[in-house]
Amino acid sequence: MRIVIDIDGTICEEKPTFERVLAKPLNGAISSIKTLKDQGHFIILYTARGWAEYEMTYLWLTNRGIPFDVLLMGKPIYDVWIDDRAIKFTSWKDINV
Repeated sequence: MRIVIDIDGTICEEKPTFERVLAKPLNGAISSIKTLKDQGHFIILYTARGWAEYEMTYLWLTNRGIPFDVLLMGKPIYDVWIDDRAIKFTSWKDINV
């Protein structure tokens, strides 16, 4: 299964642009993503961060051992995202794939 996961507010706490390097992972994020990857899922991380933040974001993820197959930048900024396959994120303990 291909699973797309947002970064800010899903994997790590939300921070202003210049403080993102200091963001802390959310409880359960790293272990949950590792479990999904161990189950054989293809992990796509998709963020609204711009491409100028690619290297910092890549290093932040890899330095914390967060597994992924693809890192995509430039997700559209929106007020509402309507999608037939979306899961409303509240916490990692509530995710059932």
